[in-house]
Amino acid sequence: TKAYELDFSAKDIDAMIEGSKDKLIKAAGISEKDNEEFKQTKNELTKTKRELTKQKEENAALAEQLTAEKNNRINTTKRDLIHKALVKNNAIKPDMFVDMFVDKVIVDNDGKTMNMKDAVGNDISIEDAISDWAKDNPELIKQNVTGGMNTGSNGNSGDNNNGGVSDFM
Repeated sequence: TKAYELDFSAKDIDAMIEGSKDKLIKAAGISEKDNEEFKQTKNELTKTKRELTKQKEENAALAEQLTAEKNNRINTTKRDLIHKALVKNNAIKPDMFVDMFVDKVIVDNDGKTMNMKDAVGNDISIEDAISDWAKDNPELIKQNVTGGMNTGSNGNSGDNNNGGVSDFM
């Protein structure tokens, strides 16, 4: 079978295709020089397309890395702010409660402003939200107990007749 003067039963099909292509180019009036320039331009285009694809892949990888770094920075900042607020409000073991609040922090698009919602749904600072939580959960807050008058570090009153150090000497 022959189509466009191609013999598909030929032993070396590639050589036959190249020969037919050369005949078509000559028939179209394209000189050998034009053909070489066309091949060179086509090769440059192919090379440029490969470079563009590679650059796009690198840019996508960099964008992904930047997003991951931004998310890590935001999460670290959220955790730090929550931890500081818990410590300020005297939470018992503040490290244990950080995870409880992390997902409740709302971050704006630029990643710089962080808030939480109060019971009504209004935006409030992380510190205010933790303070409200501390008021609602006094059993999870260290109570600052100060000694009364005439109390030593061992809690004894000023009475020296209770087996203190003076009896020992």
